[in-house]
Amino acid sequence: MSYRLVQMFMYANLNDFSNIVTAITTGFKFDTIVFTYLFSVLYFISLPLIFLNRGAYLSFFNKTARIYSIVLLLLVIILLTIDYYYYRFFNNHFDSMFFGIIEDDTSAVLKSVWTDYPLIPVIIFFIATFFGLKYIVRKLFEKEYQFPARNIFLRILFVLMFTGLLGLGMRGSLGTFPIGKDDMIVCDDNSINELTPNAIFYLKEAIVDRKKFSISADVKLSKEKYKFKSTKEALSVYLESETDETENGFYKTTPASDFLGENPPNVILIVMESLSNHFLSFHAESFNLLGELEEQLPHCLLFRNFVPASNGTIGSFESLVANTPISPLSQSQFKHLSLPSANALPYFKANYNTSFVTSSKLGWRNLGIWASKQYFHDVEGRAVLLKEVIDADECTWGVYDEFLFQRIIDKLKFNTDDNKQSFIFGFTTTNHTPYELPDNYKPFSLEISDSLRMLLRVSDDMALKSFRNYQYCNHYLGKFIKYIRESGFGENTIIAVTGDHNVRNLFEYSDKDLLMKYSVPLLMYIPEKYLANTHIETSRFGSHKDIFPTLYNLSLSNTKYLFTGNNLLSVDTNTHYYGINSYTYGFDRFGATSLNSNVRYEWTGSNKQLRVTDNTQKLDALYNKIRSHGYCLDYFIRSSVSNLK
Repeated sequence: MSYRLVQMFMYANLNDFSNIVTAITTGFKFDTIVFTYLFSVLYFISLPLIFLNRGAYLSFFNKTARIYSIVLLLLVIILLTIDYYYYRFFNNHFDSMFFGIIEDDTSAVLKSVWTDYPLIPVIIFFIATFFGLKYIVRKLFEKEYQFPARNIFLRILFVLMFTGLLGLGMRGSLGTFPIGKDDMIVCDDNSINELTPNAIFYLKEAIVDRKKFSISADVKLSKEKYKFKSTKEALSVYLESETDETENGFYKTTPASDFLGENPPNVILIVMESLSNHFLSFHAESFNLLGELEEQLPHCLLFRNFVPASNGTIGSFESLVANTPISPLSQSQFKHLSLPSANALPYFKANYNTSFVTSSKLGWRNLGIWASKQYFHDVEGRAVLLKEVIDADECTWGVYDEFLFQRIIDKLKFNTDDNKQSFIFGFTTTNHTPYELPDNYKPFSLEISDSLRMLLRVSDDMALKSFRNYQYCNHYLGKFIKYIRESGFGENTIIAVTGDHNVRNLFEYSDKDLLMKYSVPLLMYIPEKYLANTHIETSRFGSHKDIFPTLYNLSLSNTKYLFTGNNLLSVDTNTHYYGINSYTYGFDRFGATSLNSNVRYEWTGSNKQLRVTDNTQKLDALYNKIRSHGYCLDYFIRSSVSNLK
């Protein structure tokens, strides 16, 4: 707490008193977690004293406890001090970059430490601290503490109660989830947010991230994984033509357009938590899954032969932000790098005001840190929404969707007043277990039919909770689209909406249902004047890789962009339109295939079900397409981080 207060007076915005208080009280919880874990060792060593409170074991315990306490407390103070100077230099607490002292030129790093930091005074401080701790601990152990109850059962009861308190200290919370990384963000001011954890917690997270999420920049791994001899070979398959290019081959340019040059639109991408494509099939008057969205669908384009980049939130999110098949970058040693594959970059260069807005905590998977590096002018999360949106309320995973939509509208208004176009990336969280909704929400009719009930693998109550949240999210999405469409923004704002992944716990899916098992919809509202030189064919297959190539061609004139996928509204009807899920499954108009097997599937009728086929010629082309696509992006990301690190 002393180190926290020093940092507060040196770096924090002292005018925001209420958030500083929140940061300090949350910091106390983090400190409690650290010390209950660290000193739990002594607790468990002491348990035999329930029965042996005299003699040799008590002497052994006292000696062990004294040495352990002195060494541990000194180590904590050393780490806090190192973190203090690390923060002064990097403006960041311990993270995976801290291990650079081993990976970089160690002698040069140590020389810098000797030159740039008051090493001698710090060492003297550590020596004085050691003797001070030794004195304090010795005084503590000179006094004999004796629990007055001699009855063995009372002693055991006391120990059980104390064990419970110790466990509570380790959780730091009485809520659904223990205090963790997500709780580091308490407001929109990073100088205050960085007061919450402590150096020990930061170091623990850095070690975990380094071990679990370390990513190699070696491009040889791309060749090994996707079985290509060279980048030229992979690009030739990907581009469907021979090429000698390796760098420019990754890029395309949108057509020059005087209209777009004079009338650049606002562009909004909303990624909805668990926006299932399969659920759309069950919508009916008595089983209303859409709410207001039903009234807006006639004004939109709906692509349903569409799959997400990943079947997990972080994989899809990172792919949509930076086109990476390698995930999670946000928790890797590369989380501070601004990637040339970032989808906001073309809008950033086109002088758009680029924003990332999520209802989630920005501490989740280092979301705020990583997104802030991917060419967004501003990054906002739960703390900002609760502060800036009137009557905003939240559930377990973040602020309810309706308030996120309101924040996006507010940002559009602000940027318009500033005479700037907006690119806004919105990321919702409401449609997630434990399926909570605002108290004032009045659901539409949801009567589960017998035919639907036969398909469910969960109870009606569980299914209704999921369907009700899905309905709520769609309803407020519909209200958002309606507001944009009927307001002054309606003539110059493009909206694209998709899901991060499907919900897969309600139904059983076999191989014949692969598309419905993985798919999410792509919904687009596009003002009429921006549909010139387009071809609308919503039966085209696609995936997250195609969203930005489509948006770029709708909104930007003569702009270079990373070639990650197809323009779904292209007038070119001969293009191979296909979707990729998890960089493994491929879907197109002929069927489906997977990189993990040699099985090929073809469609059976109009209900989008699959069956195994021996007619592999057309599907072999799909197999090679998804293989080359995976290689090209894998290679591009690894070579990018290798050049940037």
